[in-house]
Amino acid sequence: MLLGLSGLIGWACGIQALKGVPSNLAVMKAAAAVSFILAGAALLFMKNERIKCGNDLRELSIAVEHGPAIVIITDRDGNITYVNRKFVQVTGYSSKEALGRNPRFLKSGEQPKEFYEKLWRTILSGQEWRGQFHDRKKNGELYWEHASISPMVDAKSAISGFVAVKEDITAHKKLEDELKLTNERLKLLDQVKSDFIATVSHELRTPMATMREGVSQILDGLHGQIQEPQKRILSLACNNIDR
Repeated sequence: MLLGLSGLIGWACGIQALKGVPSNLAVMKAAAAVSFILAGAALLFMKNERIKCGNDLRELSIAVEHGPAIVIITDRDGNITYVNRKFVQVTGYSSKEALGRNPRFLKSGEQPKEFYEKLWRTILSGQEWRGQFHDRKKNGELYWEHASISPMVDAKSAISGFVAVKEDITAHKKLEDELKLTNERLKLLDQVKSDFIATVSHELRTPMATMREGVSQILDGLHGQIQEPQKRILSLACNNIDR
């Protein structure tokens, strides 16, 4: 904008000279000075913008490189062009070992072919894919990660590559499995308790019924007369058996 304004001033002065319009030499010099100053200010502004842009990109690069999430960038064919430090830390593979390879080298073999086919259909259609990978580290250890994979597009809106942001959720999955196992054990204990109570209730029901019948016969005087205090005690026993 500033460069345009300085050019406009120079153009107006030139038109005046061509038309033979008298102009004050001092005014012409002042206009030239203003034009020079504006041009210099424009150049300084653009330089500052480039510096600011460079600083922003540098900060973004540091954030990605040292961030808590795994970041993988690939070309359109899925060949790795960048991995950050978290990738190296989690997988055990160096960036040199990963660059140029397809992320399939991390596969554990525990997820079906259809899983990956659906993933590729999604991202090649320009959509974001979210899901979980069960992959294998360089040392052979299995690990879980939650991933978000998005396509990158060029100036013509054509897919030029993909960026994957992943989080190691191995500890979380382990906790989930432990809680699931604990719940299953609690359900089993609850079933054992119910079975035990049912068995005890059944085993006690027959002798208690016999006792109830015997106490009732005594209360009815079938085995001889009993005194009032004895009746009260036997009645109480009979009520307790009925509970």
